[in-house]
This record gives sequence, structure tokens and C-alpha cells, in this order.
Amino acid sequence: MSTISSYLGSKFLSRTGEQFYFTDEWSPKGRPLVEVLGDPEYIFYQALLLFTNVGIYANAIHDRTVPYVTAAIELTDPFAEYQRNGVKIEFHEKYEHVIKSYIPPALPHPEDQRSFRERITPSLPPIPPVLRFGFPLNLIIFPLLPVLIPAILSLVLVRFSISSKKSRARVQSLEANSSARERLIHIIAKLEREIESTALDAYEHPGGPLFINSRSDDSELLPEMKTTQCQPRSHFSPRPLLTPGQLRCIENLNKIPRLKKTLVFFEDVPNSHGMIISRDLKFEHHRKGEAVLRHWADHFEV
Repeated sequence: MSTISSYLGSKFLSRTGEQFYFTDEWSPKGRPLVEVLGDPEYIFYQALLLFTNVGIYANAIHDRTVPYVTAAIELTDPFAEYQRNGVKIEFHEKYEHVIKSYIPPALPHPEDQRSFRERITPSLPPIPPVLRFGFPLNLIIFPLLPVLIPAILSLVLVRFSISSKKSRARVQSLEANSSARERLIHIIAKLEREIESTALDAYEHPGGPLFINSRSDDSELLPEMKTTQCQPRSHFSPRPLLTPGQLRCIENLNKIPRLKKTLVFFEDVPNSHGMIISRDLKFEHHRKGEAVLRHWADHFEV
């Protein structure tokens, strides 16, 4: 599944897809953009070190848009089979759905004796509300699904293909325009100079507010803002297929001083992606994310 997603995503999401899946050649040496952003030798990573706090909020389960390993910058997913793999989760008393600590499975779970249908059913996404037809519409719609699903998938692929071609054409047109390219180069160069100047000031004046001492004691951090506590990663947690460049980025980003990860656990929902920020209060289940927003607000520092 990871291989299929990587291939289709890089083909149908234009320049963004290439960058997401490390198939672009952004740098003069042909390295992908995201790999350069995660390289400690470059100004992007060095500027990130200047922040007093670097926090990540990630959905542990049911995020159909940004999977756990991407959102939490991790190699393995201890929550992929949380219902039966033995992972132990402790929640915050004050912030509902926010994980305080967890212990990943230390041993492989017993051999699965369930049938193929029983094994695959929990991994399938629930039927979206728009397709939950009542009687008698369900008697009309469901028999047509073998025809409707391929037709809809074909339309989606065609739509993505056309949009991708148009996007690539716009990018090529912009890159071919020398004046626009020069303006973009000057903007990026100016931004890099400003970041570099700020970085130099911080290192030359360590007493300043932006300076970070990588050897600072963890006890100086607010208790609630420490990285979600967990035991060492289990060898039995599912591990997605990752490229060498992605592995380097994960390793480098997890070395950032004072990096804090807050994990959120929304169970029995079709998609937790928008819930983590209560994106649309027209949906009642999005209100569950208000506790996450309170956690962020209570620990926000300027």
C-alpha cells in the first residue's frame, strides 16, 4: 500500500506530490526539497533550532489524510492495531483525548485465528455519512455500487491527471519567465540572509531570547510540554516502507532540542484529521477537538 500511494501521489499531485514523496530534484545536486529542509547543514534546519519550543500535534489513529508516522515523525506505528496488539494508553485527566503516555507492545500478538474477512474489516474505513442511505434508497444504490465505484474512481483519476498537467504547465511557465524567476530567487535569497543574520546574532549573544542551549536540563520544561512519554519503540510495531532520504529526515528532525510531541486519540470516528483542530463545528464530533485546542493554548509560549 505504501508503494502504491507513493507512486500515485507523486504522479497525480503535481509538484507537491513529487515533494511529498521525495521524487523531485530541488537542489542543484538533485536532492529532494524535503530532504534538504531536514538536513542540519542547511539554514532551514538551523533556523528551526532557534525556536524556544518546537511542538507537534499528531493524530494517533483514524487520520485518513496524514498518517501517524508522518504527523509524529516516527519510524513505526504502535497504534496501527491498537485494539489487539496490547498497547497501553494513559490519557490526560484535564484534556480529553490527549495521550499522556503509552507503552507500545513488547511482544508480537498471538497468531491471528480470524478469517480473512474478519481481519480486513477493522482496517477498512467506515462508510461516509453521504453514503449511508436509508430505506428505500439503499435498495437502489447498493446494487449499483459495482458500477458506480469504478466510474467514480475513473473520474477522480482523470480529474487528478488533468489538474496535475495544468499545474505542471503553470510551474513550467513560471520557471520559463525570467523576470518571475529572478524575483523568486531574490525573495528566497533575502529570506535566507535574514534567517542567517538572526542565527548569527543568536549564537553571538547566547543570553538572547532566541538562543537554545541544547544541553539544558529537561526539568526546566513545563511538565505538560514534555514529549509524550513512552517506552522504547517496539520491534513489533508496523513499519511503513520508507526511503533512505525519509529515514534521514526522521532521524534529524527527532534530534531537534526540546522537540515535543502531543498525541491525540479519537476513537470510533471515520476521519480524525479535521477533528484535531475542531475544523468545522457544524459536525458535532469535531467538538471533541476543543480539548486539544485548550491543551495547545494552555502551553503556548511567545
